[in-house]
Amino acid sequence: MFKTTKMIRLFIFGLLLLPMSVLAQFTDMDSYLAAHTTDANEAFISNFPYKEYLKKIAFTEFKTLQKHRELLESQRGLGSSSGIGGVGDDFLFSLGDAFLKAYPVINATQQLNAKISIGEMFLAKKKEFSSKENEIYQLIGYFVLGKVAQTIEQAFKSGKFDISEENNEKIINRLAKSKVYLSIEKSEWDKLLKNIKTGQWDYLWDRLNKKLQEVTSDKTEKSKLSLSDFKSKNQNGVEVFNIKEEGKTVGYCIWMQRPQVKAAYFAHGKAYNRFTDFSKTIGVKNVVLATTGGFTNAEKQPEGLTIDNGNIVNAVLKPERHAVVMIEKNGSMKVSNLKDGIEIPGGTRKLYPLNTLFDYSDLIKWAKSSKATIFQTQLLAHGNQQLIELSRAPNQLRERRLYVLASDKDGTLYNLIFSINASKNLAAITEEIFDLLKKRNKNVEAILNLDVGSYNILRVLDANGKELEALRGPVSIYKATNLIIFYK
Repeated sequence: MFKTTKMIRLFIFGLLLLPMSVLAQFTDMDSYLAAHTTDANEAFISNFPYKEYLKKIAFTEFKTLQKHRELLESQRGLGSSSGIGGVGDDFLFSLGDAFLKAYPVINATQQLNAKISIGEMFLAKKKEFSSKENEIYQLIGYFVLGKVAQTIEQAFKSGKFDISEENNEKIINRLAKSKVYLSIEKSEWDKLLKNIKTGQWDYLWDRLNKKLQEVTSDKTEKSKLSLSDFKSKNQNGVEVFNIKEEGKTVGYCIWMQRPQVKAAYFAHGKAYNRFTDFSKTIGVKNVVLATTGGFTNAEKQPEGLTIDNGNIVNAVLKPERHAVVMIEKNGSMKVSNLKDGIEIPGGTRKLYPLNTLFDYSDLIKWAKSSKATIFQTQLLAHGNQQLIELSRAPNQLRERRLYVLASDKDGTLYNLIFSINASKNLAAITEEIFDLLKKRNKNVEAILNLDVGSYNILRVLDANGKELEALRGPVSIYKATNLIIFYK
């Protein structure tokens, strides 16, 4: 009896020592607010019992969510003892994170469809809400659907999601209707059959030769590249070079100094028509270069997070596409490493949009308010460090087009396009570019892989606005699904 009484006392004493957040039981928002009036906003949001809340309030009970959002905006806003700004939006974003943690996306038909339905409900415009309020809910919807897409892509890679299965096709189509596009490549066999059916014999012969080269070549072998002058009437701040390998021209390098040369990106729609309209606006003689930027899936949809002039084109962040490219209206171009965090212009902290709704929403809201453009691609180097390892990279020999952001010791920046016509291993050509720029006393801020293959598009213009035919890519610019433009 004595031991039992002692244990009870110890248990009660232990409970008293626990922080109030652990003991928090949610009954209703008014009572909870009254009990936590002295909490700072950050502590209030961090310690709120979201799990208990979700047991009482459905995640899609929008009228209640909005009522509580407005309550938190007013009662914990300016003039309260808890902070200087309302936390209604922060509450909703934290609730979304808590919901996905408690009920993660599972690769099962019923589960996937259920999560898609939730995402669609958040995206749907609610007449009783203002446009700004609707935007908050829509960001949550995009984040939920993005998690569904990421789950499917991971399952596909491990052979656990068959895209030809009827129910799965319906799931993919549902996502596409909400601007959520998957990056699922067809197998080599499917590509082969398609090209046979369409009579693409040159393409098939080229791929066969490359496969033979991949089998017989040493992928660790590197070549020494050098640059030599290419005779053309260069624009101010622009130089064009031949890329030499053992005395033979294997490609071209377009070297553009910043801030004289700026960037624009057309991520969707009729990219060529937008390019021609843009050229007329700024003057054709001020266009330096146009080429394909981000990758495109088999349905001609952009892969990875894509925002065009503040408008969402594809809401899905691809975890393995570490290059997040941000282009502002003024032509400034910035490259961030998704793994290391994204620094938005004017921001006070790094964003990790893969991990939390807070950061995903901040990135999207910045792009919308700034009318900025964002796309994702493969990041081969960042911060003067190579990220793709030669020993681990697949020995795929392809023509390559790389964007390089380089800098002088004094901080002067340069946009470089390396267009390589010879078949190159991606890791090997990255190392070769590092070596070449090191000899020129340049730092490598970033190297990005640009799409070639079916979209091997490149146009370079001289100071008279005349195209340099030798540099033209083999694919017609009329077929462009997206274009990155460099201009003065």
